[in-house]
Amino acid sequence: MNDTNSTVDVVEKSPQKTVSDAKTEKKYKYKFIALSLLYTLAIALFMVGFFVNSNKLEQLLYYIRVPLTDGSSQAIVNCVYIGIPVIVVMLILTNLIPRKVLKHREKIKAFSAKRKFGFPVKQMKFLYNHGYFLSITAILLAIVFLGHQTSAWEYISGMFRTTKIYEENYVAPQDQTYVFPKEKKNLVYVFLESMESSFASVEEGGMMEENYIPNLTALAKENISFSDNEQLGGARSINGTYWTVAAMVSQTSGVPLTIPISKSNFGKDDTFLPGVYSLGQILEKAGYSQTIMMGSKASFAKRKHYFEEHGNYKIFDYYTATGQEEWDYELKNPLPEDYYVWWGYEDFRLFEYAKDEIEHLAKQDKPFNVSMITVDTHFYDGYKCEYCKDDFDNQYANVISCSDRQVADFVNWIQSHPNPEISEDTVIVLTGDHITMDHSYFDSIDDDIAKRGRRIYNCFINTGLDSKHTKNRTFTSLDMFPTTLAAIGVEWGNNQLGLGVNLFSGQPTLSEKFGFNEFSYQLASSSDFYNEYIMDKNYQKYSPALDEYDNGTGPYDDSQKGKEITEEQRKKSSDALKTGQEVFAESALQSE
Repeated sequence: MNDTNSTVDVVEKSPQKTVSDAKTEKKYKYKFIALSLLYTLAIALFMVGFFVNSNKLEQLLYYIRVPLTDGSSQAIVNCVYIGIPVIVVMLILTNLIPRKVLKHREKIKAFSAKRKFGFPVKQMKFLYNHGYFLSITAILLAIVFLGHQTSAWEYISGMFRTTKIYEENYVAPQDQTYVFPKEKKNLVYVFLESMESSFASVEEGGMMEENYIPNLTALAKENISFSDNEQLGGARSINGTYWTVAAMVSQTSGVPLTIPISKSNFGKDDTFLPGVYSLGQILEKAGYSQTIMMGSKASFAKRKHYFEEHGNYKIFDYYTATGQEEWDYELKNPLPEDYYVWWGYEDFRLFEYAKDEIEHLAKQDKPFNVSMITVDTHFYDGYKCEYCKDDFDNQYANVISCSDRQVADFVNWIQSHPNPEISEDTVIVLTGDHITMDHSYFDSIDDDIAKRGRRIYNCFINTGLDSKHTKNRTFTSLDMFPTTLAAIGVEWGNNQLGLGVNLFSGQPTLSEKFGFNEFSYQLASSSDFYNEYIMDKNYQKYSPALDEYDNGTGPYDDSQKGKEITEEQRKKSSDALKTGQEVFAESALQSE
């Protein structure tokens, strides 16, 4: 009887122990899942910080708000190949191993004692028992690291202060009188992806032991190139111009591409910066045929929006080259529909398509503007095409050198063309869009050389202007807009457009007037003018006179050059500038 009761007791206790074990196992499982998610988030944030090294938060926010489906998958591939293995290894070290050690700690202790070596059970226990604290701490540290890498704190602080730089200094391009030469000059404008003068040799003013860009260096010496020193130099990078789309906007409109926290888009009714009045709009109104050409997909990051809305450019991109979009004429060397390398197709093909387009437009009885953006020199490491050589020890240097040769060949083709409409009547502008985002490439540069500062390359060819004001200048991408107009012989009543200044004039740029750091600080600040005037086209609030140019019209005079702008024209533009700035300033005072 007692034996039976004893047996019953054992049977009754056994299920209770099993339930307890199940609860413990369930608790371990939930904690394992929670810690896995927290550690994954922390590691992912750290990895993003490494990948976006020195890329600005404003750039990342821009890409979050626009479609990226037509961009390169390179960054995603890098994240997959590098990020996922790192995350898996860290989860094993910080979560899986400690859990297994704690679960089997008695066996591990016996095993360690038998073989006379100590297993770090206590350390594993600490990692697991304090997993929530450690993982959350890791997330906070990752956020701080990511903020440092992207200059996030600078951007956030800027959005909480207000600048009046626009109200006091902005010159509305649509309110100027433009005087073109009787024989208008053609324009070929080449945005060179990530092209810095820093890629030249130290002897030429760059940062490299060998000159990666000898041809671009020679072109700068033989023609006009603006520099921040006595050697090869260039423009300084400033807020709102650090990435390709922002560089294209700033170089053609004189305003940066600013990302307000309060805005979810970049204009009303899916428009893109409708308050901007750009180089393309001025040239369109003056009768130019305009084309923008690229070896990638134009829809990426709203580039197509910008150039179609601001100048009615024809778009030649990846879809055109592969026959998926119709073109004005039959292409000589179309690509198969499924052809795709790097961001679309190589730069050497882009230059060949550009030659065909220039010859086609030169046959028309209209001036033309052919703009291009290269892509082979995009970070990381660039794209090594079939024409690249192995002159240097690393791929990026070889790709930059290859681009240097291709650009020089393209310029030579224009200058030696038998058609004088192309060789004699065309101004060529070569400019980097921004400094390269492959910032680690410069980590090994000596401090004495690095302190020169990295600069954006520029060169103006066949302008007929002098180089009196080209050296020791402090300028930015914003100044390219009025300088390009001056390069093709256009005059207006002053030397400023937007926030940019015509460098040929010798008039101080806003970077020189305020000092670069102060000007950059102001551009990093929130602006009611920018948000309402540039992004929402609210001209009435700031300058009622601009309403008459609401449809992108403006005063033009195509009278023969060689004559100065008439006093009446000069006075009209000057008065419009003063009146507009007075209205802007008054509005700024009322809003304070």
